[in-house]
Amino acid sequence: MTTTDIQLRLATNADAGAIMALISAVFAEYGMIWDAAVEVPDLFDIETNYSSARGAFFVSEIGGQIVGTVGVTFEGASHAEVHRLYVSPTHRRLGLGRLLMNHVLMWARERDLSEMTAWSDTRFDKAHNLYRSLGFTQMEGERPMVGDVNNSAEYQFVLTLASM
Repeated sequence: MTTTDIQLRLATNADAGAIMALISAVFAEYGMIWDAAVEVPDLFDIETNYSSARGAFFVSEIGGQIVGTVGVTFEGASHAEVHRLYVSPTHRRLGLGRLLMNHVLMWARERDLSEMTAWSDTRFDKAHNLYRSLGFTQMEGERPMVGDVNNSAEYQFVLTLASM
């Protein structure tokens, strides 16, 4: 497989089912309880929640199948936050996570943003390694997700884009 086999594009509301199925598979991989209404309420209206005024939501496809996702939202005039970075368990080790993140970083730089933040479940070690390899700094501590049925906590990762 080559990078020419992988297509990146903006997600639409029509993609919501496939995106949720992909994220559900990742939750299952980690033995986590899946409830889309609780875990990903933003994905029920991607076009509004990730409109160009608010950010963007991208999917990667291979052969028309969605195999990776990442969202980004503006958090102030110069800051963005990464959301929903997921790669299908059956399509890992192809560089999809890095491809998606590089696309989001380029998107942020094109908008003259100076900082990007990502929050990641403490169980998602592969994502943590990816963030660090891209220059993100893992902040100390973690934030618990109060009331979360999966007893989740998240690490924060921060990247100063001007340093790139």
